[in-house]
Amino acid sequence: SLPLHTLLLPSSAARSRKKQTIKNQTADSSSIESFEVKVKTAKKYVVPPGTPNCYSMIAKQRVLVLIIINVSFIDPADIFSFMLVSTVDAINLCSLFEQLGFEVIVESNRVIQEMVTDIKTFAQMKYHSRSNMTIVAMLSHGDKSNVISADGYRLEYEWILDQFNNQNCPNLRGKPKFFIFTSCRGNQEVYGIPGGLNCGRTQGDGCQTDAVPITRPAELVYNCQKRIPIYGDMLLAYDTLPNY
Repeated sequence: SLPLHTLLLPSSAARSRKKQTIKNQTADSSSIESFEVKVKTAKKYVVPPGTPNCYSMIAKQRVLVLIIINVSFIDPADIFSFMLVSTVDAINLCSLFEQLGFEVIVESNRVIQEMVTDIKTFAQMKYHSRSNMTIVAMLSHGDKSNVISADGYRLEYEWILDQFNNQNCPNLRGKPKFFIFTSCRGNQEVYGIPGGLNCGRTQGDGCQTDAVPITRPAELVYNCQKRIPIYGDMLLAYDTLPNY
């Protein structure tokens, strides 16, 4: 039997088949070019397992990943354009996660009811009780509060997060949940500015913050039972700012 920390990494042939499957499901493969993602795997743990204040990442199958990609839209009003670039993003994400030893599920061109079912089913998988974290990636059109289904309906980002909170998804309590939303969040456009990067710091500057400690009112400190937050251990990554 394999030791607990040994990962079952997909072969290069398996990754190639998954890449071709995504192409076939989303667009003409001859028109798609993606760069090669190559992960250099570590030989040992940088942080030993069991280190306080660190997430455990030692399970044999560490992560289950759901990628939903919508590139072709049933849109009589022709509002939502074809999104070839999302196919490239999906291929690269799939390659990255599989090389890290993660199990990746890819669903493409999903209408609203299929998206709802995909997310609910994924969130309730018993597999999560044995894994260390989960990742959900949504690649589609969107607006400030929603991701767009293949049939043009809106699904709230907040609803997606709700399916994985500590109340609705107990199998992932205390485990990191990483959400990637690759979609527009409005109609404004950003064109960038000329010049290089300048963070405004001089060498040797440390981190600064304007946050201040939060002090609980005295009446809340005593006579209360231990509780956990409904939302916890969630990391959200958007590819744009709100309204853009």
